[in-house]
Amino acid sequence: MSLQRTRTLAGPVEYHLDPIKGSRFIGLAAPVHDDAQLEALLARAAERWPDARHHCWAVRYVDGRVRSSDAGEPGGSAGRPILAQIEGHGLADVAVV
Repeated sequence: MSLQRTRTLAGPVEYHLDPIKGSRFIGLAAPVHDDAQLEALLARAAERWPDARHHCWAVRYVDGRVRSSDAGEPGGSAGRPILAQIEGHGLADVAVV
């Protein structure tokens, strides 16, 4: 299934939320075109924030493939909601960690 009308990102974007109950939330979104680029992005996040307890993520490719991971958070509580935001904004070839 090919996605007809999609948008992607021109480059990586990083966002930091104010701490909530002592927890920091940092988002990294980037254009990715294949699993090798996804793995490189995940490695970059792990290297940049080695003390993070979880590196939850989701990806949606232009050919319709999707993947996500809760990375140790309760099942369905992180990866799927991230993926829902990617899909809801009509983005493809995008990963968010």
